Amino acid sequence: MAGAWWDVDTGMAALLALLTAVDEGLGALLLGVPGDRWDVVRAAFGIPPDRRLLGVVALGYAVARPPGGSARRPRRPLSEVVHDGRFGVPWDGPAAR
Repeated sequence: MAGAWWDVDTGMAALLALLTAVDEGLGALLLGVPGDRWDVVRAAFGIPPDRRLLGVVALGYAVARPPGGSARRPRRPLSEVVHDGRFGVPWDGPAAR
């Protein structure tokens, strides 16, 4: 599993790039590339063959459109998605401590 932490670091760097892009008014997404397409992506973007390809960050100006279903749906309460110490124990917030 050598290099596994490098993958995590790369994911965190990609997340920061995505958040910064959105803060600057750009559309951004991270997409994975199947192994059988790595050579095509390397050739298209001039990526040396000795570099490991983890994904592609795409940036651009987003097309204006109405929000999708997830934007119209209310957020679930934290007690449904955050657990306190172990899975299945709802977190009640800072007052619970």
